[in-house]
Amino acid sequence: MNRRPYCPVWLAWVCLVPVIIGCGAKRSDVPLDEEKARMMKVATYLSAYKAAHGNKTPTRMDEVKAWAKNNRQAEDADFVSTRDGEPYLLLGGPRMLFRENTGKDGQVYVGGLTAGVAVMTVPQAQELVGQQEPSRSRSDGDKERRQRMQRRQ
Repeated sequence: MNRRPYCPVWLAWVCLVPVIIGCGAKRSDVPLDEEKARMMKVATYLSAYKAAHGNKTPTRMDEVKAWAKNNRQAEDADFVSTRDGEPYLLLGGPRMLFRENTGKDGQVYVGGLTAGVAVMTVPQAQELVGQQEPSRSRSDGDKERRQRMQRRQ
């Protein structure tokens, strides 16, 4: 018996099934929350600021904002949360974390250079960088750590 007529049918079946089924939704097809998108944009400004200043970490978000407005066509609105209408707070740390000030329903979005964007409570966000108040300067936190170390010794 000749089996040749079935070869094109088999080949067509093998080629068409993956096309019909597909590979699922592309990542770009998934809608992105407006707040997450804005925070990701701020993270790119933070990264560019750090690169332009020889890996110097900014101490305030205002520094980044002024630099980005002059060098990256940023707008004031880029640095303000869409959920609480307040400017983002720069928490610092090696990953240059920042977050919403008040957030919504006890939850704030937190973003950073390597952390992506996540939702968490304010205490969880503060715990990420080991500080109690986001407005404290880095030197205040260093002083407190030194004092604690001296008490332990």
